Amino acid sequence: MWNCRYASNKHILESNDESPHSALITQMTWDDYVRGWMTKPTVVTEADVRDKLLARRIAVEEWREYEEDGWRLRLVDDYTECLLNLTTTAFQSVQNHDLNAACWAVRCALQQDGYQTATMWKADVKSAFRKLAVRPAHQVATAVTWKCDGKHYTSTHRAVPFGGCASVPSWHRYATWVWYFAVWWCELCPMKYVDDFFGPTNSRLKWTTVRVMTIVMYLFGTEFAGRKTYDRWWNDETAQAETMTSAHGNRSQLVRPLLQLRISLPQLTPNPDEAEP
Repeated sequence: MWNCRYASNKHILESNDESPHSALITQMTWDDYVRGWMTKPTVVTEADVRDKLLARRIAVEEWREYEEDGWRLRLVDDYTECLLNLTTTAFQSVQNHDLNAACWAVRCALQQDGYQTATMWKADVKSAFRKLAVRPAHQVATAVTWKCDGKHYTSTHRAVPFGGCASVPSWHRYATWVWYFAVWWCELCPMKYVDDFFGPTNSRLKWTTVRVMTIVMYLFGTEFAGRKTYDRWWNDETAQAETMTSAHGNRSQLVRPLLQLRISLPQLTPNPDEAEP
C-alpha cells in the first residue's frame, strides 16, 4: 500500500470530480481545522502526492428532522479505495448491548420501588470519533483530498476519521471503558450502541442515570449532543455539568465531586418530595 501510494494518489486526483457540495466540503473541513481535528486545508502539491496517502473525501446527504433544511451533510473519507482499510484487522469483536442487557437494566430501574416512575433515556455522544486522536506517526496515512473551484485541496486528520475501519473498534474500546466506569464505579445501568448510550431510569431519584452520565462524559472529555438526546431533565443536567466544569477549572478536577456523589448514592431515597422538578 505505502509503496504504491504515488500511483494511487495520481489515480484519485485524476478521477476526482468536483462535488455539488464542494464549497460546503471546504467549509466543513476548515471548521474541523479550527477545532484542531484536522490540518489547515491547502492546495495539493507534488510533495503531498509523493509523501502522503490520499483518500477521496465524499459528501453524503443525510435526512435529519432536527436540521433547519431537513438534511445535513456528512463527510465520509474513502480509505478503502486507497487500500488503507485493507491493512486493518480487528482482533477484538465489537459488541453492542442486546435484549438481555435491556432486561437487566429494566430490573435495576424498577427495583427502586415504583414502576410508574420508570422512564427511558437516550443520549448521543457529540462528534464521537473526533474525540479520539490519531498518532502523529500515523497521520501520513490520514490525508484526504477533494476538488473545489477546479483545484484539488488536501487536509490531514489529527482526530479519528469517519470512513476508516480502525475508527470503529477504537471508539468501541473507549466507549466500553466509559461504560464499565459507569456500571462498576458509579453503580449505573446504562447500555450503549456505537456512540449512543441509552436505558431506563427512575424519575423519582434525585440523581437520574443520564444526569450522572452527563458528568461522566464531561469528566472524560466528551459530551452529549442536545438535539439527539432525549430525557425530561437533560437540559438542566447539562447546564449543571457545565457549571461544575467551569467552577472546577478543568475536567480532571471533576473527580472529587463525582467521588462525593458516589459516596452519597446509597443514602439517596426514591422520594418524590426530594426529586428535583
